[in-house]
Amino acid sequence: MNKSFLFFFTILILSACTPSRFVLPPGQPAVSPMPPDQPVSNEPGTNMTELGDSFSPQPSDYQLTKGPVFIDSADILILESYPPQYRLVLKGTLPDPCHQLRVVVPQSDAQNGIDVEVYSVVDPGSVCIQVLAPFEVSVSLDGFPAGTYDIRVNGDLVGQIDVIAPLEEHSMKGYELYSWQSDGKWFFSLLVGTNRMKTSEEITDPVVKLVSLYDLKDKLSELPTGEYVSWFALQSEPGAAFPPDAVIGEILGFCELQGLECELTNQ
Repeated sequence: MNKSFLFFFTILILSACTPSRFVLPPGQPAVSPMPPDQPVSNEPGTNMTELGDSFSPQPSDYQLTKGPVFIDSADILILESYPPQYRLVLKGTLPDPCHQLRVVVPQSDAQNGIDVEVYSVVDPGSVCIQVLAPFEVSVSLDGFPAGTYDIRVNGDLVGQIDVIAPLEEHSMKGYELYSWQSDGKWFFSLLVGTNRMKTSEEITDPVVKLVSLYDLKDKLSELPTGEYVSWFALQSEPGAAFPPDAVIGEILGFCELQGLECELTNQ
């Protein structure tokens, strides 16, 4: 009697563990058919995400069936770096542990939109326990040309990223260093020199704002030896001025050690 009950219970569990109610109709491939020997590119801004891990589409995905994901949240994280680096943080669940997460970060469209596709793949013949599988991943959004981009995930707008061009190896107009004070703290920005006067909005943009002497020195150290740096105080901004003499001396001394020609300039 006990053996019969155990056999019946096992059959009942297996019959409940098929993934059929979560996957698309049989025969629909996860991606366009791709020969197994065709290389998969992880170059950022192309048809793959810069993950370099199991979340990127794989050459063998053409053998699998495409399935859904259930996204609970999608947020854009800005790393403390210059130029800023962006990450798309995704949290959600897969239909079951047999489904594998896939994330595709494509090239931007003509309107500077980036439509990130998030989905799952599964072996249609797999037998899996029927329980949701949570995930949390961080996807790189680096590698795009300078510009402002709308980030969408499966058609839903998540937010924007502002990609700025990195400092050039050599600037014909030198570089412009700006300093200003706000709430008792000193801030800086280091921008490529141009023939026009930059606006306060450009100079104080959070994307380019340097929040410490350490960050400023880090950016100055990237400039080639012999580069000219003009240092401006934002006289048009409340509280904008040059920092105390001790700070000025420290920055000018650092420029000298780096072989940079740095000069204070009245705007």
